[in-house]
Amino acid sequence: MLNINNKKAIAVKYSNGVYSDHYGACDLLKEVDFQHAIKALYADRACDRHKFYKLCNEYDIKTKIPPINNAAEHPEIDYMSDRNAAIRLIKLYGEDGMKEWKKEVNYGKRSYIEGFFSRLKQIFGFSFRNKSEINREKELLIKCYLLNKFTDIGMAKFEIVT
Repeated sequence: MLNINNKKAIAVKYSNGVYSDHYGACDLLKEVDFQHAIKALYADRACDRHKFYKLCNEYDIKTKIPPINNAAEHPEIDYMSDRNAAIRLIKLYGEDGMKEWKKEVNYGKRSYIEGFFSRLKQIFGFSFRNKSEINREKELLIKCYLLNKFTDIGMAKFEIVT
C-alpha cells in the first residue's frame, strides 16, 4: 500500500504461492495504521469484490476501482455506491466510458504504485535472496523500508520565499 502524496510504502504483505490480490488488499487494509488517514483507495480490477468494498466502507474510504467488464450495479447494497457510480458513468460515455471514468476519478494516480515496484525491482532485482518464507517476508519489509529512505533522500525540498 502506497501513500500517493509522498510515494512511500505504508503497508506491505508478502504471500507465498497463489494468493488473490483482493485477499491481500483486505489484509493490508486491516493491518494498516490509520494515522495515514486514508480517504481514497486506488486499486485495479482484481479488487472489484464485494468483500473489499464492504471493508472500505467500514473504514469510510472512497474506492477508485475500475469495475470488471460487463459489471452490473447493486443499488440495494449501500457499500457498493462508489462502484455503482463508476458503472453508470462508464455506461453514460459508451465506448469512451472507461477512459472518461479514469479521467474523472484521477485514476492515473494508481501508476505511482507501478513506479514504486519498478524502482524496487531496478534497485534490488526481481528475486529474493532468502530461501525461507519467513526470511523472504523480512527481506521484502527491509527493501521497502530502504526504498522509503531512498525516496526521502531523493525528494526535492522546496523552500517558500516570501
